[in-house]
Amino acid sequence: MNEPHPIRNKRDAPRALSELRARLQDDARRGFRADFGERLRMEAKSAMEWEESYGWRENDSENIFDDAQEVPGGNEHRVFQTRDGKRAIKITNPPGFGAEGELLSYLDNLVLNNYLHGDDILVETFLKKSGGLQVVVTLPWIQGSPAPEDEIELFMKSRGIEPTRSHAWHSPELGIRIFDARPANIFKELESGMLIPIDVHIKSPPDVLEEAWREQQIREAEGSCEA
Repeated sequence: MNEPHPIRNKRDAPRALSELRARLQDDARRGFRADFGERLRMEAKSAMEWEESYGWRENDSENIFDDAQEVPGGNEHRVFQTRDGKRAIKITNPPGFGAEGELLSYLDNLVLNNYLHGDDILVETFLKKSGGLQVVVTLPWIQGSPAPEDEIELFMKSRGIEPTRSHAWHSPELGIRIFDARPANIFKELESGMLIPIDVHIKSPPDVLEEAWREQQIREAEGSCEA
């Protein structure tokens, strides 16, 4: 796969992501009456300006796209496995950003997955294509298979999360709602037997979302120290 160098300028990762979120929140306030296409254009413009400001494409480590192997993905992403087999690379299919559609909602969902499930999803870069802007994220590669429905039910209930309808759940304690929690989005790790959500959609109260973003900044800072 021949793509531009990704990889965040990791020294500035936490501050940079917070700045991007602030810009996107401002777009949401200014464009709340705009149609979907116009909101996407506003977000893309802000993201590209942000990227130039922070040098997000400045690569201070090896190119994760080198010799990456494409694997079956879904409607929302193309998926690759890194050369060392340790991480998955997910690239959104334009013009929207995953099932969330808008970039701000996509990033919010990412940090909520990290917060609620202990995932390790990192934003790596943006790619500008003719069809629109794409987000590139990475997460640990899971050796496993889709989890059975009955095990997903046990997994959720053990965390105090109750079903509301098919593949949808609610945490009364946190006020979080989880959608699309089906086998294709929750894998069972081969060696440990643990269930790991990889692509569920989460909605939360504002206070939980803010706490999730604070934790994301810590994760990104730790990634910076490892770079």
